Amino acid sequence: MTVLPCRQKYPWKLGATSFVIPASVEENVQFLAGMVDDIQLLFFESSWKAQLPHAVDVEHLARLAGEHGHSYTVHLPLDLQLGSPDATIRQRGMDEICRIVEQCHTLEPQAYDLHLNRETHLDDEQWCTLCLESLLALQGRLGSTWDTLCVENVDYDFGLIADVVQQCGLGVCVDFGHLHHHQFSAENWFSTHGVNHVHLHGVTHERDHQPLCLEDIPFLQRLAQDMVDHSYGKVVTLELYKADALAKSLAIVHRAWQSFRG
Repeated sequence: MTVLPCRQKYPWKLGATSFVIPASVEENVQFLAGMVDDIQLLFFESSWKAQLPHAVDVEHLARLAGEHGHSYTVHLPLDLQLGSPDATIRQRGMDEICRIVEQCHTLEPQAYDLHLNRETHLDDEQWCTLCLESLLALQGRLGSTWDTLCVENVDYDFGLIADVVQQCGLGVCVDFGHLHHHQFSAENWFSTHGVNHVHLHGVTHERDHQPLCLEDIPFLQRLAQDMVDHSYGKVVTLELYKADALAKSLAIVHRAWQSFRG
């Protein structure tokens, strides 16, 4: 069994995903409990497509959080199409988000991360208009949870959707691994966007979600200083899916951020 480095305290919360060992969500949370500050619950596929069960024992997860002092974030399904020209598909996506929010509500997640998938057969204006319509409709259904919804940068220039995100008053989940993988700038995100969640993972041989390595330390040091400069105290999730990759990455992070402990 992989042994994780001891928990360290930073000005922000350091987290992991709910799939680092081949077991249930609850078993993953038990494995991680006491070692990280936050655990990201993964709902990568919509319930009608999911190979893994969507139902989680919320009472058990809440009990573990109370015992070990961690919080939760939630990653919403990757296959949602809130910018689709098909109103039925957009509605199904909104319903799925509301279902997951209702299921996880008592865990008081710090953030719900959302991908706005680019509809490549639409021009930018059409796609943004449809995304805006979906998000405004969703806002009326989510109530106070709206403040924890974050739009994540994926494989297109985030500038395409930034105005929509700002118009809706949504937060941003900045995934620095995606930025590096797709060769977008990783600079000035905290000064130009309302960042409510951070994802970190390495990129090697044109593959992302890989362990962090020694070569990442200078970037991690600059990132930590940027977070301090902008008083970022929310969650930084190491978005990895194997325990050994998480252990290696935690060791790199602790080495890079030793001057920020306390």
